[in-house]
Amino acid sequence: MADSEPPIGTMPGSSECIHLSQKTTLLGTEKVIPIVGIYGIPGCGKTYLLNQLKQNLGETHFAFFEGSEVISSLVPGGLEEFRKSTEQEKMLWRQRAISYIRKTCTTAKKLGVVTGHFMFWPEQESAGQTVYTCQDLHVYTHILYLNVPLELIGQRCQDDVTRNRPYTSIDHLRKWQDAEQTQLRLLCRDHSILFCLLSAKPTLVDKVMAFIRDFRCHSKGYNLACAETKLDEVINAEKKLQTMLAFDADKTLISARRYGRAVLGNCLGAWTQFRSVEKAVRRSPCLLLHIFSPSHANVRRSRRREGF
Repeated sequence: MADSEPPIGTMPGSSECIHLSQKTTLLGTEKVIPIVGIYGIPGCGKTYLLNQLKQNLGETHFAFFEGSEVISSLVPGGLEEFRKSTEQEKMLWRQRAISYIRKTCTTAKKLGVVTGHFMFWPEQESAGQTVYTCQDLHVYTHILYLNVPLELIGQRCQDDVTRNRPYTSIDHLRKWQDAEQTQLRLLCRDHSILFCLLSAKPTLVDKVMAFIRDFRCHSKGYNLACAETKLDEVINAEKKLQTMLAFDADKTLISARRYGRAVLGNCLGAWTQFRSVEKAVRRSPCLLLHIFSPSHANVRRSRRREGF
């Protein structure tokens, strides 16, 4: 994995970053140690949540990081000097921070939980400034977004006496939150990161704890084994099944759009030839992408022929 990391200084959206995204998606590269990013606009409760997770989950199997604290520990002079840096220098320090987190978690073999900022957007500005890096997109395996009610966030910011938070209208908070959610959805989809919006009710801490425990146990290999077992059950249940048409909507079977179009065309062309599959398709809520024989060995051979 280290050999495929983007070099420090790679900008989001650059050719190196895009190439890494395509390579990870096509080859199905598995990031060994889960690193979970927790995002949300200021005032949503990221710091409180991180402290509660640390207290309840412990640090035997988990490592917890507050992004700005990691940056402060790496930059000579701390956050005060970091704020004086140029945007390019800030980006470099952010990349070094997430690389440090990944190395720490990999060495300790612990799942990492990281809170951080995705965007800063002063109300007087026409657009927000994203502060994620290409390295973030390479390291994170999961991102949880705290979708906290805006009225609650606004009240928290007004009541916070420990930080100097400028007043921000609810309308602006709504634009900010919507922009972060939209961009994160796209980035996570393009970089094979699992993304989830989490509401404040029921108890957010309990919900995030359940997710993180699950992320630690359920790896990509485990999930694939579950899917293959279920596929075997479906095929074996149909004693007279000769051909099975399966649809895929999340790149589980087909990892590139061009392969998907090609296989879909083949399936549609074969539809009139394989009438016996019509009954099975009616019973299945899935979407079609590939033709499977009833033999699981044939399923695997078929996937290998297509290069999956």
